Amino acid sequence: MFQIDPNQVDKFFVQSLITIDRDTALERMGNMKELYIQVMSEFVNIYATAAELLGSIPEEPFALKEHNRFVHTLKGVSGTIMAEPLHRVLIEYDAALKAREPREVLVAIADQAVEAFSALMDELSPYIKS
Repeated sequence: MFQIDPNQVDKFFVQSLITIDRDTALERMGNMKELYIQVMSEFVNIYATAAELLGSIPEEPFALKEHNRFVHTLKGVSGTIMAEPLHRVLIEYDAALKAREPREVLVAIADQAVEAFSALMDELSPYIKS
């Protein structure tokens, strides 16, 4: 299980972050730091392998529908934690999946999503413990 390391919480709230608008997310959560840490811990725990899932676009229609559901859910969660670079590309990816864009378009957007997700997790890694 992954979570935000309780020993790193103070540092997490002091360090400047590029991939998350932490101040806006905190404001949306009533400035409740404990709640934000809980949400972030759940995010890193649930979505630890999201890059792999984002990058593998299934061909079979039912699996593609499930993939779309995953992308849509991750889009919402990334918006909640204010992971803006990831959220923006997931908005585009979700729309492209729903519009049934050609596979090459989906692959290009998926690559951007993987890159944004990886950047987010890289930035969070100093604050995560398993």
